[in-house]
Amino acid sequence: MVASIIIFAVTILLMVLALIFKPSIQIKRYTLQLYWPIALLGALVLVLSWVLPPTELWEGLTADSTVNPGKILVLFLSMAILSIVLDELGFFAFLASWALRHAGASQIRLFFILYLFVSALTVFTSNDIVILTFTPFIICFCKEAKINPLPYLFAEFVGANSWSQILLIGNVTNIYLAESAGISFFDYFKVMWLPSTLSSLVGLGVTLAIFGRKLVVPINGGLEPIHHVKDKVSLGFALGSLGGCIVALTISNYIHVEMYLLAFGFMAFDLVAMLIVGLVRKDLSIFPRTVKRVPYDVVPFILSMFAFVLALNKYGVSANIASWLDGEPTILKYGVASFLTCDLINNIPMSVLFASIASSGGYNLGAVYATIAGSNLGALLTPIGALAGIMWLSILHKDGIKLSFGKFVCYGAPIAVASMATAIGGLYLVFAYLL
Repeated sequence: MVASIIIFAVTILLMVLALIFKPSIQIKRYTLQLYWPIALLGALVLVLSWVLPPTELWEGLTADSTVNPGKILVLFLSMAILSIVLDELGFFAFLASWALRHAGASQIRLFFILYLFVSALTVFTSNDIVILTFTPFIICFCKEAKINPLPYLFAEFVGANSWSQILLIGNVTNIYLAESAGISFFDYFKVMWLPSTLSSLVGLGVTLAIFGRKLVVPINGGLEPIHHVKDKVSLGFALGSLGGCIVALTISNYIHVEMYLLAFGFMAFDLVAMLIVGLVRKDLSIFPRTVKRVPYDVVPFILSMFAFVLALNKYGVSANIASWLDGEPTILKYGVASFLTCDLINNIPMSVLFASIASSGGYNLGAVYATIAGSNLGALLTPIGALAGIMWLSILHKDGIKLSFGKFVCYGAPIAVASMATAIGGLYLVFAYLL
């Protein structure tokens, strides 16, 4: 037990230090994010030291269960590819430029238009993809218009990490936690629509209260030209594939087909459609661009963290933590614990660990949903809370936007705490009156 805890603690400490001080290194033209090699190295130490024998790791990775990390990764990567294809076709660029163009001279109008666009796209795609796509547009426009970009960047970040709770596909942590507890797509929505909506609106209100004074000055810069989508045929296939996938995931529990298979099927259909259109037009450039942007780093990271969970389960650590958290008020305990743990070890390791803890306690659904809320809203407290936060901050620094770790916390803490408190309250309302 002691060895597994020490290896886990050292790995997490090194990973957090890397995220704060040296999140990536440049190797020729390739930028290597350091968080996942550190996690992978820690997992290798577990195996090579025989704390977790290779046979036990293999049995855990290949187990025929909903928490199988392979199935979860297929679901997540399939949804990510569907979103990336839309972005490569220029759909997100069109929406962003339309929002900036139609805001006129009102910063308040621009603030709400961007928030609504980001929130709506997050619900149906993925918070990570939306954040990484919209952030450069916001920075570029604000520089040209000579206005403070922080209100819009935080509106984007808060919207993406709040509304990502409402559907199972909004965040990889939702997928992992819900799948581990056997929660279907529709059952997930029945519980999370209210706490997600309430906490998102509260987060919006607090964000507006913080930055409202900066939005009273009119915009004097030029209008952003609208980026039209040229390939409307491919866009139709891409939107149809994403829409069909979401509908199929909603009814997956009734047609008795696992969600990862449905997502993979629609993703494959989308790529085949892109291939046919590309062959007809003699332009297959969308494929290398899409392949290059797939978040492969998540694969070794999740597999490594799963290895740690297997070791912690083996030596009873997860069961011991579950015994501390079990008992009323369960939702409050798991909500606060997951929210804070997210900002100590990042939301993906936290979710993998807490899925194991919740299973040790018998999968109390209130505990699982509270952990899901914490895995999303914890990203608002510090940049460590989610990988999207680290990448978002990195984009800001590259573009000359000065935002220190401490300043992020000063802005983010009141938003995060208010949102999380509201989400917990919303969960209590759902379990008391709506289920």
